[in-house]
Amino acid sequence: MADISLDEVIIGMGNPNHMHVHRHNQLHLSPQNIDRLSIENNAGGILANTLNSVAAQSGGLSVNPQGYVSIEDTYNMRRGLCMMRFTVENNALQTIELSVLGYLAGGEARYDGVDGDTKFIPVRSWSVNTENVPDLSGLPSHKSVVQTSIQFLMGDPHHAKNLRSVRPVDIGQEVLGYLATEADGVQSGYNGNVAADLNKSVVVSKTQNLDPTHHAKELIKIASNVLAGNDYGSKIQDTVADSLYSNTMNETGLTENEFFKAMSISLGMWNYVGFEGFTLNEIAGVFNNFTDVMNLTLLDPNAYPEINNVALSQEYGSSGIRESTAQEIAFLTVDLLIRCGLVFLVFGATNNPHEFGGLASDDGCEILVGEFGSVLRYDDNAINRVERFKQELKTRFFSKYNTGYAHNSTVINISVKCNLFGETSVEVFFNGDQSQTQTYTNATYYIARSSSNISGTDVGIGESVSFLNNLREYFIKQ
Repeated sequence: MADISLDEVIIGMGNPNHMHVHRHNQLHLSPQNIDRLSIENNAGGILANTLNSVAAQSGGLSVNPQGYVSIEDTYNMRRGLCMMRFTVENNALQTIELSVLGYLAGGEARYDGVDGDTKFIPVRSWSVNTENVPDLSGLPSHKSVVQTSIQFLMGDPHHAKNLRSVRPVDIGQEVLGYLATEADGVQSGYNGNVAADLNKSVVVSKTQNLDPTHHAKELIKIASNVLAGNDYGSKIQDTVADSLYSNTMNETGLTENEFFKAMSISLGMWNYVGFEGFTLNEIAGVFNNFTDVMNLTLLDPNAYPEINNVALSQEYGSSGIRESTAQEIAFLTVDLLIRCGLVFLVFGATNNPHEFGGLASDDGCEILVGEFGSVLRYDDNAINRVERFKQELKTRFFSKYNTGYAHNSTVINISVKCNLFGETSVEVFFNGDQSQTQTYTNATYYIARSSSNISGTDVGIGESVSFLNNLREYFIKQ
Protein backbone atom coordinates (compact mmCIF):
# COMPACT_ATOMS: atom_id res chain seq x y z
CA MET A 1 0.00 0.00 0.00
CA ALA A 2 1.36 3.39 -0.93
CA ASP A 3 2.14 6.12 1.63
CA ILE A 4 0.58 8.70 -0.67
CA SER A 5 -3.11 8.77 -1.56
CA LEU A 6 -4.52 8.93 -5.08
CA ASP A 7 -7.16 11.63 -5.49
CA GLU A 8 -7.96 11.71 -9.21
CA VAL A 9 -7.08 10.03 -12.51
CA ILE A 10 -7.85 12.08 -15.63
CA ILE A 11 -7.69 10.25 -18.96
CA GLY A 12 -8.00 12.03 -22.30
CA MET A 13 -6.85 11.86 -25.91
CA GLY A 14 -4.11 13.59 -27.83
CA ASN A 15 -4.29 14.33 -31.55
CA PRO A 16 -2.41 13.11 -34.63
CA ASN A 17 0.89 14.97 -35.03
CA HIS A 18 3.87 15.16 -37.34
CA MET A 19 6.99 13.25 -36.32
CA HIS A 20 9.07 15.26 -33.84
CA VAL A 21 12.81 15.87 -34.12
CA HIS A 22 15.61 16.01 -31.56
CA ARG A 23 17.00 19.47 -30.82
CA HIS A 24 19.12 20.11 -27.75
CA ASN A 25 20.21 23.20 -25.84
CA GLN A 26 23.40 24.88 -26.96
CA LEU A 27 25.65 27.64 -25.64
CA HIS A 28 27.06 30.16 -28.12
CA LEU A 29 29.25 32.76 -26.42
CA SER A 30 30.17 35.68 -28.66
CA PRO A 31 33.64 37.28 -28.35
CA GLN A 32 31.94 40.44 -27.04
CA ASN A 33 30.21 38.56 -24.22
CA ILE A 34 33.40 36.69 -23.34
CA ASP A 35 35.10 40.07 -23.02
CA ARG A 36 32.25 41.35 -20.80
CA LEU A 37 32.68 38.41 -18.43
CA SER A 38 36.46 38.75 -18.33
CA ILE A 39 36.40 42.53 -17.75
CA GLU A 40 33.90 42.30 -14.87
CA ASN A 41 35.79 39.38 -13.33
CA ASN A 42 38.98 41.46 -13.35
CA ALA A 43 37.03 44.32 -11.74
CA GLY A 44 36.13 42.15 -8.76
CA GLY A 45 33.35 39.83 -9.92
CA ILE A 46 30.67 39.23 -12.54
CA LEU A 47 27.41 41.06 -11.85
CA ALA A 48 24.16 39.09 -11.74
CA ASN A 49 22.63 41.37 -14.40
CA THR A 50 25.53 40.68 -16.74
CA LEU A 51 25.23 36.93 -16.16
CA ASN A 52 21.51 37.02 -16.97
CA SER A 53 22.02 39.22 -20.03
CA VAL A 54 24.80 37.06 -21.47
CA ALA A 55 22.79 33.88 -20.81
CA ALA A 56 19.74 35.28 -22.62
CA GLN A 57 21.86 36.14 -25.66
CA SER A 58 23.91 32.91 -25.64
CA GLY A 59 21.34 30.16 -25.07
CA GLY A 60 19.32 28.50 -27.80
CA LEU A 61 18.41 25.26 -29.52
CA SER A 62 20.46 23.56 -32.20
CA VAL A 63 19.15 24.78 -35.55
CA ASN A 64 19.95 21.49 -37.27
CA PRO A 65 17.73 18.61 -36.06
CA GLN A 66 19.45 15.39 -34.91
CA GLY A 67 17.03 12.82 -36.30
CA TYR A 68 13.43 11.97 -35.53
CA VAL A 69 12.14 11.17 -32.06
CA SER A 70 11.07 7.55 -31.67
CA ILE A 71 7.69 6.84 -30.11
CA GLU A 72 5.59 3.75 -29.49
CA ASP A 73 3.08 2.98 -32.25
CA THR A 74 3.05 6.03 -34.53
CA TYR A 75 2.61 9.81 -34.48
CA ASN A 76 -0.27 9.98 -36.93
CA MET A 77 -2.87 8.70 -34.44
CA ARG A 78 -4.86 9.75 -31.41
CA ARG A 79 -2.96 8.78 -28.28
CA GLY A 80 -4.26 8.29 -24.76
CA LEU A 81 -3.12 10.77 -22.11
CA CYS A 82 -3.23 10.34 -18.35
CA MET A 83 -2.72 12.66 -15.40
CA MET A 84 -2.82 11.47 -11.79
CA ARG A 85 -3.19 13.72 -8.75
CA PHE A 86 -1.97 12.56 -5.33
CA THR A 87 -1.93 13.96 -1.81
CA VAL A 88 1.54 13.55 -0.34
CA GLU A 89 0.99 15.40 2.93
CA ASN A 90 -2.08 16.85 4.61
CA ASN A 91 -2.05 18.42 8.08
CA ALA A 92 -3.14 21.56 9.89
CA LEU A 93 -0.23 23.57 8.49
CA GLN A 94 0.05 22.52 4.87
CA THR A 95 -1.14 20.27 2.06
CA ILE A 96 1.22 18.98 -0.62
CA GLU A 97 -0.29 17.66 -3.85
CA LEU A 98 1.68 15.77 -6.48
CA SER A 99 0.67 15.52 -10.15
CA VAL A 100 2.15 13.04 -12.63
CA LEU A 101 1.47 13.45 -16.35
CA GLY A 102 2.15 10.88 -19.06
CA TYR A 103 0.83 9.16 -22.16
CA LEU A 104 -0.61 5.71 -22.80
CA ALA A 105 0.74 3.04 -25.13
CA GLY A 106 -0.04 -0.50 -26.18
CA GLY A 107 -3.74 -0.54 -25.37
CA GLU A 108 -7.06 0.96 -26.32
CA ALA A 109 -8.69 3.98 -24.68
CA ARG A 110 -12.47 4.06 -25.04
CA TYR A 111 -15.23 6.21 -23.63
CA ASP A 112 -16.29 3.30 -21.38
CA GLY A 113 -12.81 2.60 -20.03
CA VAL A 114 -9.19 1.66 -20.70
CA ASP A 115 -7.56 -1.77 -21.02
CA GLY A 116 -5.67 -2.76 -17.88
CA ASP A 117 -2.64 -3.89 -19.88
CA THR A 118 -2.24 -0.40 -21.34
CA LYS A 119 1.09 1.09 -20.30
CA PHE A 120 1.42 4.49 -18.66
CA ILE A 121 4.69 6.25 -19.56
CA PRO A 122 5.42 9.01 -16.99
CA VAL A 123 6.59 12.18 -18.67
CA ARG A 124 6.66 14.91 -16.04
CA SER A 125 5.65 15.67 -12.48
CA TRP A 126 5.10 18.70 -10.25
CA SER A 127 4.03 19.39 -6.68
CA VAL A 128 1.90 22.19 -5.22
CA ASN A 129 2.35 23.25 -1.59
CA THR A 130 -0.65 24.96 0.04
CA GLU A 131 -0.06 26.60 3.43
CA ASN A 132 -2.77 27.80 5.78
CA VAL A 133 -1.91 31.41 6.65
CA PRO A 134 -3.88 34.39 8.01
CA ASP A 135 -4.74 37.23 5.62
CA LEU A 136 -4.16 40.93 6.33
CA SER A 137 -7.27 40.97 8.52
CA GLY A 138 -6.13 37.97 10.52
CA LEU A 139 -8.77 35.70 9.01
CA PRO A 140 -7.91 32.15 7.87
CA SER A 141 -6.57 32.01 4.33
CA HIS A 142 -4.15 29.93 2.28
CA LYS A 143 -1.24 30.39 -0.09
CA SER A 144 -0.37 27.93 -2.87
CA VAL A 145 2.96 27.71 -4.69
CA VAL A 146 4.40 25.25 -7.21
CA GLN A 147 7.20 23.63 -5.21
CA THR A 148 8.89 21.34 -7.74
CA SER A 149 8.63 20.62 -11.47
CA ILE A 150 10.59 17.84 -13.16
CA GLN A 151 10.68 15.84 -16.39
CA PHE A 152 11.59 12.18 -16.77
CA LEU A 153 14.13 11.71 -19.58
CA MET A 154 13.97 8.36 -21.38
CA GLY A 155 15.83 6.61 -24.15
CA ASP A 156 14.59 5.23 -27.45
CA PRO A 157 11.55 2.97 -26.77
CA HIS A 158 12.68 0.76 -29.66
CA HIS A 159 16.25 0.59 -28.28
CA ALA A 160 17.59 1.48 -31.74
CA LYS A 161 19.27 4.80 -30.82
CA ASN A 162 21.84 5.71 -28.20
CA LEU A 163 20.56 8.77 -26.39
CA ARG A 164 21.93 10.62 -23.37
CA SER A 165 20.88 13.51 -21.17
CA VAL A 166 22.62 16.86 -21.62
CA ARG A 167 21.51 18.71 -18.50
CA PRO A 168 24.02 21.33 -17.29
CA VAL A 169 25.18 18.92 -14.59
CA ASP A 170 25.78 16.22 -17.23
CA ILE A 171 28.00 18.49 -19.30
CA GLY A 172 29.94 19.44 -16.17
CA GLN A 173 30.38 15.77 -15.23
CA GLU A 174 31.55 14.96 -18.76
CA VAL A 175 34.17 17.71 -18.49
CA LEU A 176 35.43 16.22 -15.21
CA GLY A 177 35.57 12.78 -16.82
CA TYR A 178 37.66 14.07 -19.71
CA LEU A 179 40.03 15.91 -17.40
CA ALA A 180 40.50 12.84 -15.20
CA THR A 181 41.17 10.44 -18.09
CA GLU A 182 43.41 13.02 -19.73
CA ALA A 183 45.51 13.25 -16.58
CA ASP A 184 45.80 9.44 -16.57
CA GLY A 185 46.66 9.34 -20.26
CA VAL A 186 43.64 7.19 -21.18
CA GLN A 187 41.35 9.81 -22.69
CA SER A 188 40.84 7.81 -25.88
CA GLY A 189 38.99 5.17 -23.87
CA TYR A 190 36.49 7.58 -22.27
CA ASN A 191 32.93 6.96 -23.48
CA GLY A 192 31.10 9.51 -21.39
CA ASN A 193 29.36 9.70 -18.02
CA VAL A 194 27.37 6.51 -17.42
CA ALA A 195 24.76 8.38 -15.34
CA ALA A 196 23.76 10.36 -18.46
CA ASP A 197 23.21 7.25 -20.61
CA LEU A 198 19.45 6.93 -21.13
CA ASN A 199 19.87 3.26 -22.07
CA LYS A 200 20.90 2.66 -18.46
CA SER A 201 18.02 4.31 -16.60
CA VAL A 202 15.38 7.03 -16.45
CA VAL A 203 16.97 10.41 -15.65
CA VAL A 204 15.23 13.21 -13.75
CA SER A 205 15.70 16.76 -15.05
CA LYS A 206 14.28 20.02 -13.75
CA THR A 207 11.85 21.41 -16.32
CA GLN A 208 13.73 24.69 -15.97
CA ASN A 209 16.49 23.02 -18.02
CA LEU A 210 14.11 23.29 -21.00
CA ASP A 211 14.67 27.05 -20.87
CA PRO A 212 17.73 27.80 -23.07
CA THR A 213 18.49 30.89 -20.98
CA HIS A 214 18.64 28.90 -17.74
CA HIS A 215 20.67 26.11 -19.39
CA ALA A 216 23.16 28.65 -20.74
CA LYS A 217 23.31 30.48 -17.41
CA GLU A 218 24.33 27.32 -15.54
CA LEU A 219 27.16 26.63 -17.99
CA ILE A 220 28.29 30.26 -17.87
CA LYS A 221 28.39 29.97 -14.06
CA ILE A 222 30.89 27.12 -14.44
CA ALA A 223 32.91 29.22 -16.87
CA SER A 224 32.86 32.28 -14.62
CA ASN A 225 33.93 30.17 -11.63
CA VAL A 226 36.81 28.80 -13.69
CA LEU A 227 37.69 32.37 -14.65
CA ALA A 228 37.68 33.49 -11.01
CA GLY A 229 39.45 30.36 -9.73
CA ASN A 230 42.21 30.80 -12.26
CA ASP A 231 43.18 34.08 -10.57
CA TYR A 232 43.82 32.12 -7.38
CA GLY A 233 45.66 29.27 -9.05
CA SER A 234 42.84 26.76 -8.59
CA LYS A 235 42.85 23.69 -10.79
CA ILE A 236 40.09 23.55 -13.39
CA GLN A 237 39.02 20.13 -12.08
CA ASP A 238 38.43 21.51 -8.58
CA THR A 239 36.58 24.59 -9.85
CA VAL A 240 34.25 22.61 -12.12
CA ALA A 241 33.60 20.05 -9.37
CA ASP A 242 32.70 22.81 -6.89
CA SER A 243 30.31 24.35 -9.43
CA LEU A 244 28.36 21.11 -9.69
CA TYR A 245 27.39 21.30 -6.00
CA SER A 246 25.33 24.47 -6.43
CA ASN A 247 21.62 24.29 -5.63
CA THR A 248 20.60 25.31 -9.15
CA MET A 249 22.78 22.59 -10.71
CA ASN A 250 21.67 19.70 -8.49
CA GLU A 251 19.11 17.18 -9.72
CA THR A 252 16.93 14.78 -7.70
CA GLY A 253 16.96 11.00 -7.89
CA LEU A 254 14.17 9.07 -9.59
CA THR A 255 12.80 7.46 -6.43
CA GLU A 256 12.72 10.81 -4.61
CA ASN A 257 9.54 11.31 -6.62
CA GLU A 258 6.76 9.94 -4.40
CA PHE A 259 4.96 8.20 -7.28
CA PHE A 260 8.07 6.33 -8.46
CA LYS A 261 8.96 5.58 -4.84
CA ALA A 262 5.55 4.03 -4.17
CA MET A 263 5.68 1.96 -7.37
CA SER A 264 9.24 0.78 -6.65
CA ILE A 265 8.40 -0.31 -3.10
CA SER A 266 5.26 -2.16 -4.13
CA LEU A 267 6.70 -3.84 -7.25
CA GLY A 268 10.19 -4.38 -5.83
CA MET A 269 11.46 -2.55 -8.90
CA TRP A 270 14.54 -0.42 -8.25
CA ASN A 271 16.34 -0.90 -11.55
CA TYR A 272 14.88 1.07 -14.45
CA VAL A 273 17.14 -0.18 -17.24
CA GLY A 274 14.93 -0.57 -20.32
CA PHE A 275 11.92 0.89 -18.49
CA GLU A 276 8.84 0.82 -20.74
CA GLY A 277 6.23 2.21 -18.36
CA PHE A 278 3.83 0.82 -15.76
CA THR A 279 0.65 -0.98 -16.78
CA LEU A 280 -2.58 0.48 -15.45
CA ASN A 281 -3.16 -2.84 -13.67
CA GLU A 282 0.16 -2.39 -11.83
CA ILE A 283 -0.77 1.15 -10.81
CA ALA A 284 -4.24 0.00 -9.69
CA GLY A 285 -2.56 -2.71 -7.62
CA VAL A 286 -0.61 -0.08 -5.71
CA PHE A 287 -3.46 2.46 -5.48
CA ASN A 288 -6.60 0.41 -4.79
CA ASN A 289 -9.03 3.25 -5.52
CA PHE A 290 -7.66 3.80 -9.07
CA THR A 291 -10.91 2.92 -10.87
CA ASP A 292 -13.03 4.77 -8.28
CA VAL A 293 -11.36 8.12 -8.95
CA MET A 294 -11.00 7.71 -12.71
CA ASN A 295 -12.40 10.58 -14.79
CA LEU A 296 -13.11 9.59 -18.43
CA THR A 297 -14.96 12.74 -19.46
CA LEU A 298 -12.22 13.83 -21.87
CA LEU A 299 -12.54 10.56 -23.80
CA ASP A 300 -15.92 11.57 -25.18
CA PRO A 301 -15.25 12.05 -28.95
CA ASN A 302 -18.41 14.14 -29.36
CA ALA A 303 -17.33 16.69 -26.76
CA TYR A 304 -13.65 16.55 -27.69
CA PRO A 305 -13.37 15.74 -31.41
CA GLU A 306 -10.09 15.01 -33.13
CA ILE A 307 -7.91 17.88 -34.35
CA ASN A 308 -5.74 16.75 -37.24
CA ASN A 309 -2.49 18.59 -36.55
CA VAL A 310 -0.85 16.76 -39.45
CA ALA A 311 -3.03 18.76 -41.84
CA LEU A 312 -2.98 22.00 -39.85
CA SER A 313 0.75 22.38 -39.17
CA GLN A 314 4.19 22.13 -40.76
CA GLU A 315 6.21 18.93 -40.57
CA TYR A 316 9.48 18.96 -38.64
CA GLY A 317 12.89 18.20 -40.07
CA SER A 318 14.24 21.39 -41.66
CA SER A 319 17.08 23.67 -40.54
CA GLY A 320 14.95 26.81 -40.74
CA ILE A 321 14.95 29.45 -38.04
CA ARG A 322 11.13 29.40 -37.85
CA GLU A 323 11.09 25.71 -36.96
CA SER A 324 13.80 25.89 -34.29
CA THR A 325 12.22 29.05 -32.82
CA ALA A 326 8.78 27.42 -32.67
CA GLN A 327 10.25 24.37 -30.95
CA GLU A 328 12.12 26.56 -28.47
CA ILE A 329 8.86 28.32 -27.54
CA ALA A 330 7.09 24.98 -27.16
CA PHE A 331 9.79 23.71 -24.79
CA LEU A 332 9.96 26.98 -22.87
CA THR A 333 6.21 27.11 -22.22
CA VAL A 334 6.32 23.56 -20.77
CA ASP A 335 8.37 25.07 -17.94
CA LEU A 336 6.80 28.53 -17.74
CA LEU A 337 3.21 27.26 -17.56
CA ILE A 338 3.73 25.18 -14.45
CA ARG A 339 6.29 27.61 -12.98
CA CYS A 340 3.60 30.30 -13.08
CA GLY A 341 0.82 27.95 -11.95
CA LEU A 342 -1.08 27.57 -15.25
CA VAL A 343 -2.28 24.53 -17.18
CA PHE A 344 -3.10 26.24 -20.47
CA LEU A 345 -2.81 29.68 -22.04
CA VAL A 346 -3.56 31.27 -25.40
CA PHE A 347 -1.54 34.37 -26.26
CA GLY A 348 -0.01 36.44 -29.02
CA ALA A 349 3.19 38.47 -28.70
CA THR A 350 5.42 40.74 -30.75
CA ASN A 351 8.35 43.10 -30.40
CA ASN A 352 7.33 44.98 -33.56
CA PRO A 353 6.99 48.63 -32.40
CA HIS A 354 4.58 49.39 -35.27
CA GLU A 355 2.01 47.08 -33.67
CA PHE A 356 1.88 48.67 -30.23
CA GLY A 357 2.74 52.33 -30.77
CA GLY A 358 6.48 52.22 -30.20
CA LEU A 359 7.30 53.63 -26.76
CA ALA A 360 3.90 52.61 -25.43
CA SER A 361 5.60 49.39 -24.37
CA ASP A 362 8.47 50.12 -21.98
CA ASP A 363 10.01 46.64 -22.27
CA GLY A 364 9.99 46.53 -26.06
CA CYS A 365 7.25 43.95 -26.63
CA GLU A 366 3.54 43.44 -26.23
CA ILE A 367 1.71 40.27 -25.11
CA LEU A 368 -2.04 39.83 -25.48
CA VAL A 369 -3.69 36.88 -23.75
CA GLY A 370 -6.85 34.91 -24.46
CA GLU A 371 -8.16 31.91 -22.54
CA PHE A 372 -6.18 30.54 -19.60
CA GLY A 373 -6.54 28.05 -16.75
CA SER A 374 -4.90 27.69 -13.34
CA VAL A 375 -3.14 24.58 -12.09
CA LEU A 376 -5.16 24.97 -8.88
CA ARG A 377 -8.72 23.67 -8.79
CA TYR A 378 -10.05 26.88 -7.23
CA ASP A 379 -7.97 29.97 -7.87
CA ASP A 380 -9.10 33.57 -7.40
CA ASN A 381 -5.67 34.85 -8.43
CA ALA A 382 -5.27 33.18 -11.82
CA ILE A 383 -4.90 36.50 -13.63
CA ASN A 384 -1.86 37.28 -11.46
CA ARG A 385 -0.30 34.02 -12.68
CA VAL A 386 -0.90 35.13 -16.26
CA GLU A 387 0.89 38.43 -15.59
CA ARG A 388 3.85 36.54 -14.17
CA PHE A 389 3.93 34.32 -17.26
CA LYS A 390 4.04 37.40 -19.48
CA GLN A 391 6.95 38.87 -17.57
CA GLU A 392 8.88 35.58 -17.61
CA LEU A 393 8.35 35.26 -21.36
CA LYS A 394 9.69 38.76 -21.94
CA THR A 395 12.77 38.02 -19.84
CA ARG A 396 13.53 34.53 -21.10
CA PHE A 397 12.57 34.83 -24.76
CA PHE A 398 12.16 38.36 -26.09
CA SER A 399 15.24 39.74 -24.34
CA LYS A 400 17.45 37.95 -26.88
CA TYR A 401 15.71 39.72 -29.78
CA ASN A 402 15.55 43.22 -28.27
CA THR A 403 18.93 44.99 -28.31
CA GLY A 404 17.68 48.43 -27.30
CA TYR A 405 18.27 49.75 -30.81
CA ALA A 406 15.55 49.04 -33.37
CA HIS A 407 17.93 48.69 -36.31
CA ASN A 408 19.82 45.88 -34.51
CA SER A 409 16.76 44.05 -33.16
CA THR A 410 15.08 41.04 -34.74
CA VAL A 411 11.36 41.63 -35.21
CA ILE A 412 9.32 38.55 -34.37
CA ASN A 413 5.60 37.75 -34.04
CA ILE A 414 4.29 34.64 -32.32
CA SER A 415 0.83 33.23 -31.66
CA VAL A 416 0.73 30.36 -29.17
CA LYS A 417 -1.77 27.89 -27.73
CA CYS A 418 0.11 26.05 -24.98
CA ASN A 419 -1.34 23.23 -22.94
CA LEU A 420 0.12 20.90 -20.33
CA PHE A 421 -2.45 18.20 -21.11
CA GLY A 422 -2.22 18.12 -24.88
CA GLU A 423 -0.30 19.95 -27.60
CA THR A 424 1.33 23.33 -27.96
CA SER A 425 0.74 25.10 -31.28
CA VAL A 426 3.09 27.93 -32.32
CA GLU A 427 2.70 30.32 -35.26
CA VAL A 428 5.79 32.40 -35.98
CA PHE A 429 7.02 34.92 -38.56
CA PHE A 430 9.88 37.42 -38.69
CA ASN A 431 10.36 41.04 -39.77
CA GLY A 432 6.64 41.73 -40.12
CA ASP A 433 6.26 39.41 -43.12
CA GLN A 434 2.98 37.71 -42.23
CA SER A 435 2.91 35.91 -45.59
CA GLN A 436 5.78 33.75 -44.27
CA THR A 437 3.84 32.57 -41.21
CA GLN A 438 4.35 28.90 -40.35
CA THR A 439 2.60 26.83 -37.69
CA TYR A 440 4.24 23.99 -35.73
CA THR A 441 2.60 21.70 -33.19
CA ASN A 442 4.55 20.07 -30.38
CA ALA A 443 3.08 17.34 -28.17
CA THR A 444 3.89 18.37 -24.61
CA TYR A 445 3.18 14.83 -23.42
CA TYR A 446 6.15 13.49 -25.48
CA ILE A 447 8.62 15.58 -23.49
CA ALA A 448 10.20 12.46 -21.95
CA ARG A 449 11.30 11.48 -25.47
CA SER A 450 11.66 14.83 -27.27
CA SER A 451 13.15 17.05 -24.52
CA SER A 452 15.86 19.54 -25.43
CA ASN A 453 17.83 17.92 -22.59
CA ILE A 454 18.27 14.77 -24.73
CA SER A 455 20.80 14.26 -27.49
CA GLY A 456 22.44 11.47 -29.41
CA THR A 457 25.50 9.94 -27.74
CA ASP A 458 28.04 11.49 -30.12
CA VAL A 459 26.33 14.87 -30.08
CA GLY A 460 26.09 14.98 -26.29
CA ILE A 461 29.74 14.11 -25.75
CA GLY A 462 30.70 16.54 -28.51
CA GLU A 463 28.92 19.39 -26.69
CA SER A 464 30.93 18.59 -23.55
CA VAL A 465 34.22 18.53 -25.46
CA SER A 466 33.34 21.86 -27.08
CA PHE A 467 32.53 23.38 -23.70
CA LEU A 468 35.84 22.11 -22.26
CA ASN A 469 37.76 23.56 -25.20
CA ASN A 470 36.02 26.91 -24.70
CA LEU A 471 36.97 26.89 -21.03
CA ARG A 472 40.59 26.38 -21.95
CA GLU A 473 40.64 28.83 -24.81
CA TYR A 474 38.74 31.74 -23.28
CA PHE A 475 38.71 31.37 -19.51
CA ILE A 476 42.07 29.93 -18.48
CA LYS A 477 45.24 31.99 -18.63
CA GLN A 478 47.86 30.11 -20.55
